[in-house]
Amino acid sequence: MLFGIIIVLVAVAIAILLNKAKLTKLVNRVEEAVAPAIEEAKEVVEKATAIAPKNETIKKAKAVAQKAPAKKSAKKSK
Repeated sequence: MLFGIIIVLVAVAIAILLNKAKLTKLVNRVEEAVAPAIEEAKEVVEKATAIAPKNETIKKAKAVAQKAPAKKSAKKSK
């Protein structure tokens, strides 16, 4: 019985590790897909700041854009 419990615990641990690996891979793919849109949004905010530097909404958008993550490489992972 103890041996059976150990086998079940090992199987659960393996399942958790495999799911974590799949989730990490999915998150990386999503980050790569969204990175170009983030960069484009940053460019739009910079242009808007140049046009209307005193606008409060644009100032807030610029602060948020600066906190956005840097562009990830566009490598393909399969």
